Amino acid sequence: MTRAKSLPVGNPLDEASLVGPLVSARQAAKVRGFLDGIAADGGTVLTGGTVDGLYVQPTVVAGLAPDATAARDEIFGPVVLLFGADGEDDAVRIANGVRYGLGASVWTSDVSRAVRVARRLEFGDVWVNTHYVRQVETPFGGWKESGVGRELGLAGVQEYLAERRVCIDTSPTFHLADWFEARHIDLAEGQRAEVNLAMLDWLAQVGATLGLARVNREHAKVGTSVVALSEDGPIEGEIVPMPVYDPDRIRVRS
Repeated sequence: MTRAKSLPVGNPLDEASLVGPLVSARQAAKVRGFLDGIAADGGTVLTGGTVDGLYVQPTVVAGLAPDATAARDEIFGPVVLLFGADGEDDAVRIANGVRYGLGASVWTSDVSRAVRVARRLEFGDVWVNTHYVRQVETPFGGWKESGVGRELGLAGVQEYLAERRVCIDTSPTFHLADWFEARHIDLAEGQRAEVNLAMLDWLAQVGATLGLARVNREHAKVGTSVVALSEDGPIEGEIVPMPVYDPDRIRVRS
């Protein structure tokens, strides 16, 4: 409180000034709107709270709920809100409760707590016992609604790169062709059939390869019985989920 009251406000060209003007009259009006709504939201201005042109006195506010307007939106002015927390978990919950995540700082003499809390905070920058330290070799960027992508550091360079994936198949035959070969899906020999739900209509056109006279989409219901007509007569089986990456693939177990 004493420090906030003593911060010199004035012309940024004056070396004695530590708090300069806001960027525009529009921004000053926005900050004034936040300050005017503090009392209505149950808060108390402990110091500051006055706006003179583009200059805002350093302001400290207490008593607001974490979901108050001034707490959930970005003020972009010299305004600090104080919240009480019932322990470390509650403090992290309050900090992460906003939709923004550009920068945060942890103030503690316990190094273990500093590292533990920093890992839990959902912010692009987390400082410990300081604030707004920037290095060109480290990435800069926010989480959530504080932006996407990164500037600076190696991550910033990667933003300008385009990635390419090259896959080389060294097998003697095309894997999709093998997937439909009779040795993999020959129900007449009692083997399991791998069928793609999106391809069932197409499979009816390759009946000669499958040895089946009919494979209809109506049969593709997981957990139900299916009857497929082969050259040797009907074959009964059950459609069950396949343990593969594609959830739409199924197998017919006879």
